[in-house]
Amino acid sequence: MRLAIFNSSGIVVPSDPIYGPLSGKFSSNLKVLEDALLIIKGRKIENIVPESKINALRRDGGLKEIDAHGGIVLPGFIDSHTHIAFAGSRENEFYMKAEGKTYSEIQASGGGIYRTFSDVGITGFEGIMAQTLMRIAHGIMTGTTSFEVKTGYGSDDADEMKLLQVAEKIGNLGIANIRKTFLGLHVVPSGMSENEYAEHICKNLLPRIADRVDFTDIFCDRGAFGLESLAMIAEASSLHSIPLRVHANEIEDIGCVQALKGRRIASADHLLHVDDGDLDVLKSTGGIATLLPSTAFSMSPDSMPDFTRFSSKDIPVALASDCSPSTYTTNLFTELYLAVRFCRMPVQAALNGITVNAAFSLGLESQTGWIEPGKLADVNVLDVDDYRKLPYQHDFVRVRHLLKSGRLLIKDFAPEERLMRALNGEWAKFN
Repeated sequence: MRLAIFNSSGIVVPSDPIYGPLSGKFSSNLKVLEDALLIIKGRKIENIVPESKINALRRDGGLKEIDAHGGIVLPGFIDSHTHIAFAGSRENEFYMKAEGKTYSEIQASGGGIYRTFSDVGITGFEGIMAQTLMRIAHGIMTGTTSFEVKTGYGSDDADEMKLLQVAEKIGNLGIANIRKTFLGLHVVPSGMSENEYAEHICKNLLPRIADRVDFTDIFCDRGAFGLESLAMIAEASSLHSIPLRVHANEIEDIGCVQALKGRRIASADHLLHVDDGDLDVLKSTGGIATLLPSTAFSMSPDSMPDFTRFSSKDIPVALASDCSPSTYTTNLFTELYLAVRFCRMPVQAALNGITVNAAFSLGLESQTGWIEPGKLADVNVLDVDDYRKLPYQHDFVRVRHLLKSGRLLIKDFAPEERLMRALNGEWAKFN
């Protein structure tokens, strides 16, 4: 059985072969194939052929058709930095920020991550699973088919294990590609010193879960973890052959990027306070620079990162939502808008930031990230006829159809039954 997506305004594909993350002059590597038919067989993309071939395919029989109604066809989006697994809500902090309170002030008063520590601690696995699944489903409704899911909201080993189990269970549902990141070093739990907690995470907890996670991570910044902790998690990650991701230079520059000199990493994220020397080090690590526009904008519209600084150093850039209790969004259309409008990012580079480069960031490049034969059929059909309209019309764009590994999760704007259950947080109905 084959499936054909026809009557589109075009299929967005790379303009040149992709051999690695896109950076510098190659950041905008994409083109549109017009009068083209996307053929899917089973879980994978089989071919892209002229639309005139559809009648011959129909005569051969066994063809299922999806009408794009003039919409543009893109790869499924990839959200490469999320804290989407958590419990509770922190809407009060939104108003505290509106009144001028800083991230550090909110956290110092017992809010922020410490508040979510408490919410996760008092919520059982089933409750966290239902809430997280609902957020994942909302991301799917806006075109995302792959998510990085971090732990990091557990104040003890048991709660961290609970969050990891949530990520594992969602990954087994078949509605999204899930990459699991162990963020044991998020903030220091009360009653412990930074050094003893970092040592416990690296020597005791990480070895227990090393074969269950895809990445490790650390929040290296003022008010979180410092350079000694960064060195510890880097060495422990290397010992267990786990790629390292780093939250770096978000609140201020305490030397986290410079401390990566001589190391290989998967990504460095946030990067709001970097100088040219930091960018040179980042380039040497081979990592993706992951920019998080919604978080930067919520901190201050004046703090938005400048894409051109990274591009001029030939550093590949990804975009992500940073979905969390303080950045409550899973909508990558919003990130496209903010990146193009405020981060000096061309729309083509921004699209590659939530597809190609995000795939490389998560080690998914052999499976998904762009449309070509052999890749998983993770495909968006949107209700706009030109990809350049996506940032401009970001609040109006709808996903007409979405396929995950060749399976329709959204058809004619409506979620299929399994996705509808996820949107309602009805985790029990998946059992």
